[in-house]
Amino acid sequence: MGKGAHIIREATPEDVTGLVRCLNEAINRKLEKNDDFWGEHSFTESEVEKAIAGGDVFVVIDEANNILGTFRLTHSDEKIWGPDGIDDSSAFYLHRLATTDAASGTGVGENVIDWISQKAIIEGRNRIRLDVSYTLPGLCRYYEKLGFVKIKAGNITISGTRNPNLTIYPVAFFERSVDGGVVR
Repeated sequence: MGKGAHIIREATPEDVTGLVRCLNEAINRKLEKNDDFWGEHSFTESEVEKAIAGGDVFVVIDEANNILGTFRLTHSDEKIWGPDGIDDSSAFYLHRLATTDAASGTGVGENVIDWISQKAIIEGRNRIRLDVSYTLPGLCRYYEKLGFVKIKAGNITISGTRNPNLTIYPVAFFERSVDGGVVR
């Protein structure tokens, strides 16, 4: 179970400024760890507005409505999980989990996973999936600590990411059941 009193809700246009700040703080931390999957340039308001309009962006806030984190949650991920035929309608796909600098290490990620698990149960889904670069062992260990199991790893060809130089993505595929066990 995560720490702290975090509230999770769907992002709204009023959240754009706070989300841009959150994402840009996260991208800077990622770049410090040589993780350039999100690219090397800052998120813009127009990018965030477009993402919010898609209806799959959520915010993590405190009681004072301060944004602590954000993530995207989708019902499929054909781009990453689909090429090998493992995109599955019984899963939720977690993307772009990010926290502000101030909220980093405060349990936001744990609370997000708990919240997604509950949402998945309500919607009849049995697993949460995500992908990260296998070249980032610290990030892989983080998700393993949260109960995710690496189901495979390899290089996939990808286009249309925020990083125009990234065409081969060294991806580790992770999943966990909504009750924290292994799905098989």
